[in-house]
Amino acid sequence: MAKILGIGDSMCDRNMTTGVMYPGGQSLNIPVNAKLQGADAAFMGCMGNDEVMEHLLRTMDELGVDHSHCRFYPVPSHTAYYKVAGNERVFLDPPPVKPNPMSEVLYSMMAYEGFSEDDWAYFERFDVIHCSNDSRIEALFPEMRRRNLKISFDFSTDYGVPGYMERVCPFVSVALLSCAEKSDGEVRALLRACHDLGTAVAIGTRGENGSVCFDGERYWAQEICRRERVVDTMGAGDAFLSAFLVKYIDEGGESAALPEIMRYAANYAADSCMVNGSFGHGIAFKLH
Repeated sequence: MAKILGIGDSMCDRNMTTGVMYPGGQSLNIPVNAKLQGADAAFMGCMGNDEVMEHLLRTMDELGVDHSHCRFYPVPSHTAYYKVAGNERVFLDPPPVKPNPMSEVLYSMMAYEGFSEDDWAYFERFDVIHCSNDSRIEALFPEMRRRNLKISFDFSTDYGVPGYMERVCPFVSVALLSCAEKSDGEVRALLRACHDLGTAVAIGTRGENGSVCFDGERYWAQEICRRERVVDTMGAGDAFLSAFLVKYIDEGGESAALPEIMRYAANYAADSCMVNGSFGHGIAFKLH
């Protein structure tokens, strides 16, 4: 059984079309989806002290996702606001509620405080630790590597920030890049660059054009798996990566299994589009 820990961001996404908010955040979505696939999963993040935090903790308790190493601060939690147009989410900018600048503190506290020896011992339980560009703990990656911890990382589209790939890739085992607007050649070049910088396996997701994986020797392409009815594409990329990690770990990290792993991940991501939010568990909210 795979053991996966997510470190970083958590939030609630408020659907202004329906008045329902859903748990989310890249670093939370990965362990939750891993748990839904039968893995042993946990989340560690910096959380606020409001109804969002209460719903996130309640959801993790219901699903059996450990959150014993989360940290809490007397500030509002992160919230995103969006509407649904067709099957796609459209985030509202500016949001209908002015963001509280104190919420930004939550993204910075993990790197500021660092990890305790108890945290380091806890990390050793897991096969992989997932982080994202919103985890903001890149400065701690060298020590994580020194302790032989395996990291998966979601760049989103920040791989385009000058010097960022060079800073992250040497410490990452599996990387995900969002490449919806890139050509096939551009995607392959980016994945090769990741590998050349030290990442063992790099994956580019391309929306309706499927995904591509590179292991240093071969590119593996995977088409999307279609469903007759799509409810919400929120978190589909996170669902894909979680399924990839679960299957990749279960297969022992074997390159020969990558075609099967990619098919499994594509199917799981398609199924995730048949529920509202990143993984359901929505509750009604009032717009203050």
